[in-house]
Amino acid sequence: MITIIAAYSQNSRIIGAQGKIPWALSSEMSHFKKTTTGSAVIFGRKTFDSIAKPLPNRLNIVISKNQTKSAEGVILCRSIKEAVSTALEAKKQNKIKDIFICGGESIYKQSLEEKLAERLILSEIDEKLIPQENLKNADRFFPEINEKEWKLSKTIVYEEFTVKEFYKVN
Repeated sequence: MITIIAAYSQNSRIIGAQGKIPWALSSEMSHFKKTTTGSAVIFGRKTFDSIAKPLPNRLNIVISKNQTKSAEGVILCRSIKEAVSTALEAKKQNKIKDIFICGGESIYKQSLEEKLAERLILSEIDEKLIPQENLKNADRFFPEINEKEWKLSKTIVYEEFTVKEFYKVN
């Protein structure tokens, strides 16, 4: 199953501010780690650069037009479709559990437009937990989803964020 996983501010859908995640919530990072460990994680190059290293115990796939700049432990792909195809092949060979599309903004937008995912796992962060400076400098956003295409299947409320899981409506 291909899943888009994202964390964004509840009201403004902010996912980034000047190349960084605008909040520091270890509980949300733990949720991401627990959810994606053992799976493929697909990032755009800018998102991967902000992380600065491959995530352990995951198949790291980075989408980049520049195929000469590679990091150890990363598979480079030229497009989201090539990245998904690479991950599907790894899944077919039982090398991974699942496939997660992890951003950034243009990768999320393209994945939704091309209807690549069957599931969304979205963490909504209370904007009161985000420093004002980061809210002011927000420059990356999670796209709106077409609610006619997705059915909310589960909501889990944590102290600092709420996870909403959606499945594609056929």
